[in-house]
Amino acid sequence: MNPLMLLKAWYRQYTLPCVIFVVLFSVALSLGVALLSQERAIKQSSANVSDQFDLIIGAPGSKIDLVLNTAFLKTGFLETVPTHVWHDLLDDQRIKWFAPIVFGDGYNGSPIVGTTQALVSSLYGEQGNFPTIHSAFIGANVDLSLGDVFQAQHGMIEESADSDDDEEEGHSHHSDYKVAKKLPVTGTPWDNAILVPVEASWQIHGLGNGHADHDEAEHNQNELINFGVFDQQDAFKPVSAFIVKPNSIASAYGLRSDFSNNETQGVFPAEVMVMLYALMGDARALMSQITLICEGLVMLSLVFGIAALFALFKREFAILRTIGATRNYLLLSVWLFVFSLMTIGLLLGMLLASVEVQWISNILSDKAQFNINATLQAKDWLFALAVLGVGSVMALLPALFVYRVSNEKLMQSI
Repeated sequence: MNPLMLLKAWYRQYTLPCVIFVVLFSVALSLGVALLSQERAIKQSSANVSDQFDLIIGAPGSKIDLVLNTAFLKTGFLETVPTHVWHDLLDDQRIKWFAPIVFGDGYNGSPIVGTTQALVSSLYGEQGNFPTIHSAFIGANVDLSLGDVFQAQHGMIEESADSDDDEEEGHSHHSDYKVAKKLPVTGTPWDNAILVPVEASWQIHGLGNGHADHDEAEHNQNELINFGVFDQQDAFKPVSAFIVKPNSIASAYGLRSDFSNNETQGVFPAEVMVMLYALMGDARALMSQITLICEGLVMLSLVFGIAALFALFKREFAILRTIGATRNYLLLSVWLFVFSLMTIGLLLGMLLASVEVQWISNILSDKAQFNINATLQAKDWLFALAVLGVGSVMALLPALFVYRVSNEKLMQSI
């Protein structure tokens, strides 16, 4: 006898229960796979961001805050770095280049970052320097165009620069910036940044421009300054942090050691990310367990539901046994029925997961402000197949229920 014919009859007879189980199984599986793939994508995307920064030097405090504020532009409060650090960095032969970062202002939700051409070149591959002290280079996602003029807002403000609530959330500085360049896409939070000369960040707050040969009274002539180029004679001003590019790995470790003291701290962003990944790994393990539990509950519901359903139809099995069906035939038929439903649920669940992955990635990218591109990989299919493997064992439960019923009891039900 062909068990496939019996399966076809059961599909027709139990259409609604079959559809309900397949939907529940596929949704539970797809959510589990989608969440696990997002964890992997977040880790990869955040690593791509932190890899842009070899060493960060900042004031003592939380290493995580320093990395999140500088590399990921999660603007918060940072103590300023002592100005004498400028002299130390200028004299250090272990450094290929370094760039200051000054936070504190924003425009329409985008952080304004005072820095130098060295960082612009490293992050965006752009070689041109700021043409004037009032010039601004904008990231690819900033809602401004070439030639636009805007005023910096003190602090990060989510509303537009023309908001009537500026007095409550911040205030406009009386100095205009003009968009001089639109920077290329990087897929990092820096696509939302506005970069200006570090001299402008100082001058707009009344600190001068940091150059010995140009005092504050000459700020209208600052176009003559070679922006971002300093020497030991310059009147350095405070900065939020320094981005440092060492000459070698040995130099990097030496610099981190030398600048880790009671005044500063040297941080490898990659090491901080490893700490965060360890926490994410714990969360991933928890999510995996929750996913497996959900899948197990769905499969148990199916198994016991079908077992209860078959218990109501002993008469059908009695007739099958009467016309020659063996216990092994019924065992195989029932197992195939349950396993086939799980297989259909798996295929539908992975199809649904591919859609959910893109949907969740778009939401997370908007929230995190850097690209998170999750895709289904072989390990996701292996996870789904592992779930199916467990399900194939559980599918034996209703099959064994039918197998163990004696022929005499079945005949009594006729």
